[in-house]
Amino acid sequence: MKYTPTFILLLLLIVSCKQEEAKSEFSTVLYNQEDWMVEVVTPKIANTIGLEEKESAFLSFNNKIEKEISASVTGFIKDYDGNKVSVEKEINVGGKASEKMFFPSEIFQKKGIKWGELYLKTAEKTDTLRFSLAYIDPIDNEYASNFKFGIAGIRYDELEELPELYSIAKQVGVQYERKYARWHEIQPDPNTWKWEKLDGELAAMHDKGIKRELLLTGTPGWAAAENYKDRKKKSNVPPNLKYWQIYVDSIANRYKDTIQYYEIWNEPDFGFFIGNTPEYLGVLETAYKTIKKVDPNLKVLSGGFASTYPRPQFFQERGDLHRDAIRLGQEYFDIHAVHIHGLFDSFKHQVEGNLKEIRDQLNTPKPLWFNETAMHSTFIGEKEQGKVLFKKMTFAMSRDAMGYCWFSLKNNDAYPKDHHEANYGMVTANNNPKAVYAVYNQMVHRMHTLEYNKDVDLGEGFEAYLFKGKDEYQLNAWKEEPALTDQLARFKVSENTEVIVEDLMGNAKKYNTENGIATVPITSDGSFIRFKNATEAPEVLPAKLFFKKGLLVTKDASVEIPTGNIEKNEDLTFTVSSEGRSLTTQKLDNGNLLVSVPKEAKKLSMQVEGKELDEEMTIPLTYPLFASNKMEESNPTIVLDQYGDVKNKYEHDPNTSHLTWKGAEDLSAKAWLGVEGDNLILNYTVTDDAHVQKDTGILQYKGDGIQFAITTRQMMNYWEIGYALTEEGKVDVTAWSAPSGFSLDAIENIQLSVKREGNKTIYTSKIPLKEFGLENIQENGFLFSFVVNDNDGEKREGWLQLSEGLAGSKDPNNFKYVVFQ
Repeated sequence: MKYTPTFILLLLLIVSCKQEEAKSEFSTVLYNQEDWMVEVVTPKIANTIGLEEKESAFLSFNNKIEKEISASVTGFIKDYDGNKVSVEKEINVGGKASEKMFFPSEIFQKKGIKWGELYLKTAEKTDTLRFSLAYIDPIDNEYASNFKFGIAGIRYDELEELPELYSIAKQVGVQYERKYARWHEIQPDPNTWKWEKLDGELAAMHDKGIKRELLLTGTPGWAAAENYKDRKKKSNVPPNLKYWQIYVDSIANRYKDTIQYYEIWNEPDFGFFIGNTPEYLGVLETAYKTIKKVDPNLKVLSGGFASTYPRPQFFQERGDLHRDAIRLGQEYFDIHAVHIHGLFDSFKHQVEGNLKEIRDQLNTPKPLWFNETAMHSTFIGEKEQGKVLFKKMTFAMSRDAMGYCWFSLKNNDAYPKDHHEANYGMVTANNNPKAVYAVYNQMVHRMHTLEYNKDVDLGEGFEAYLFKGKDEYQLNAWKEEPALTDQLARFKVSENTEVIVEDLMGNAKKYNTENGIATVPITSDGSFIRFKNATEAPEVLPAKLFFKKGLLVTKDASVEIPTGNIEKNEDLTFTVSSEGRSLTTQKLDNGNLLVSVPKEAKKLSMQVEGKELDEEMTIPLTYPLFASNKMEESNPTIVLDQYGDVKNKYEHDPNTSHLTWKGAEDLSAKAWLGVEGDNLILNYTVTDDAHVQKDTGILQYKGDGIQFAITTRQMMNYWEIGYALTEEGKVDVTAWSAPSGFSLDAIENIQLSVKREGNKTIYTSKIPLKEFGLENIQENGFLFSFVVNDNDGEKREGWLQLSEGLAGSKDPNNFKYVVFQ
């Protein structure tokens, strides 16, 4: 029998996969120098420890030289909630020998991610060892589900890496991988076919129980459509449809028994496809008809559209390709594929807004698959990244999605570590698990048997979605608005219902019911609220403690806590603390609780104890902006220089990664507010690596400049004003809106000077109080917000913002309250 190279490759991969499964322990190298090599050793891949395997995990200190060496190890291991366990140990290892250091048992009291930071100290130097562990109950992927839990993009350099990578994915329940087939690799010229690489990928993933959703995208140079032959880069041009048909037919015929889903092009609404809408429809129609001719049961996905908003430059050239392709090409796909990277609020806004409008064009319903959507951990951190997965997947399932693919399995070390493209993964580049890895595992555990039931209203600023399983309901709920306090939500439940709340790491707590009522906390961390043995859906009752906004700290550093719907005769005790220090313990008397607040405290914790309530809740504190008439250059009223201050429109597209915020030197700002005589002083210093302003008047916002809003509680509407320095060196003041009873012409009375010094733009202005209706702001304060628009020469990239409510969408309720001291 003659063995082909493909057969031999597949055989080697399968043997490698079986060897991978047979391992009893896995190691990750943390440190490797001339003397020491330090490894994390765990019973499962990706530094994962099963619930009954904690005694099988350790650090291995390996002496690489002939003589004995010694070191001390100090540091800590931190859990998902920030609790730290100290580590301290002396290590003495003989020549060419090893010593194990087992992890403190305290870190296994709760499930979830563990972050370690240890210091290896010898007589000569100190080295830092950073690692993470996933102490979870791995679900594996042999479960049955109507929902497709997937991953988008498992990168590798050599095929031999795939068994390990697919094992990492399999362990937390991944059943589908969305990935491309590179046309130029499979068919380098019209007469040559090379299937070995794709065959090898499929063999490795199928051995791990993972199926492929195959993305057909990219045009080899020889197959470009005739009118694009002169393009230097041809991978994103429309193909010659004759060659495209042959390629799609060959793929579908070869893999019809192993691949069911075929996606037609990656993000054609962005720069991955530069043709117009009719050209994309030709690509889609040709692929659809070809695949259905091979097997009518095969499923065709539309291109995975990146967004529901067309980029301005593409919109000018070809209109709204996403919207038009769904309307005009709906008979040529079975499943609508959509991405939408970023945070939850943007995802929800697009899904309920533009995406709904786009899908309303369909004559008959088509399934929706969010087959590449995520958020990186750069700037926001791993914990917030994990919460994004929980929120977005929950919401996707509540909006009839058939699947969700997180992007991606592994951090991409081709980029600098602080680049957003480097940090989308569920594990790091050296296979250390991230928080999102544990959250993904928990999502599959909790969601794979459930079906969406309904949205639940817990009040503005809270998100809650009810799912139903066999004899069980489950509410995925969280606080979305940071300025709100936590809520102690109350539910009427059926007889014999058990109420269990699990956090995103899988830690469970049972809640008692009193007279068929259960009270559970709703926090920004999110949770799975399980109603087991429930014969009917839980009913939401009015919350007894519910504050619509974070509580305002007064000038005398005190805060008034309203007691909500609690009746005066209820026997309740309130204990208020800050960072573990008790501030007051009070019985409910009459009225609200008045508490003195420690300096610079950002939140309070309140323990409520009584017959029905026995919970702790977090109360965010809102500080007004305290302005001073004694303005000092070293003491600005406002500083914007953090990632959370930035809104960027192009962050999640690799084609426009050069437009993303890169730190304070790229864009940051300081502002000073004060009153001098009859004028409001409003000064800014903006650090910006490039100053570009080609527009004036109402288009000023498209370039670099300041856009601010001012109003008082007595005014109807608000002032919206812009400052800019043009490229010709001229100062431009414009106004977009004025309060009722005032004229936009009032801006002619503003005294403004703007100058550019190095990479700084300095704005100095005086605003006459009387002309702008601000005479009483020193006594009563005022509402204020501003943004710093950014354009480095190509387009408006985004902006810095003091608060929501000015750029993007208008809402003066989100402005900051400024008082003078």
